[in-house]
Amino acid sequence: MVSVAVFFLSKFGTHNERIMGLFMTDWSSGQPDLTLPEIRHGEVWRLFTPIFIHLSPLHILFNMMWLRDLGTAIERRLGSGTLVTQVLLMAVLSNLGQYLVGGPQFGGMSGVVYGLFAYIWIRGKLDPGSGLYLHPTTVTMSIIWFFACLFLLGVGGANFAVYTLWLPEQYRTECRSSAFAFATSSGRFVAAGVTFLVGAGVAHFKTIGTPVALTSLAFLVGMLLLPWSVETKGKELPT
Repeated sequence: MVSVAVFFLSKFGTHNERIMGLFMTDWSSGQPDLTLPEIRHGEVWRLFTPIFIHLSPLHILFNMMWLRDLGTAIERRLGSGTLVTQVLLMAVLSNLGQYLVGGPQFGGMSGVVYGLFAYIWIRGKLDPGSGLYLHPTTVTMSIIWFFACLFLLGVGGANFAVYTLWLPEQYRTECRSSAFAFATSSGRFVAAGVTFLVGAGVAHFKTIGTPVALTSLAFLVGMLLLPWSVETKGKELPT
């Protein structure tokens, strides 16, 4: 219901200024602060709320259909609390993954959907007694659909990639459009891959705490790499 309300509020994804408070950070000025100042100052809901943003009717339709089917399967067997916990965890991980690679202009439930998909698939194989199960055909078609969307988003240069702000500084003019598309596809791939790993971790450790704690290792590695990053602020862009 929240996703549908947000979709109508944004006039079917065409007026995002109305829902700017739901994005990871405010990018309406065209030059967002990529250090997430709003979240650092208490607006922690922004870690979760991008999952409620959808950019087209097909986008929200397919996400809601998958969420209904996968979410119902988990809720009936493991309870509402488990479902809510998984949705929130996968929302944070997939949103951060997409943000770090592609910038703040994105939205959608796809990361959560594929996270739930991975959890049911892996849990069903490792713990058949849980009652969770996905038919092999469903698994195969979902994976094919994932890679098909990955390819089409890259070729089409989805709108949330076109406005990514940091990427132009890394590529020469003649290849920047391709670089936009590549970064967008890579971001979604990484975000979905992380949710698969979290699902596998929950199934393996029989708890959600350990996999969540292990995700901090990725941030630790990123912080250690910062001294070797290239500072481009104030420098002339390549032409």
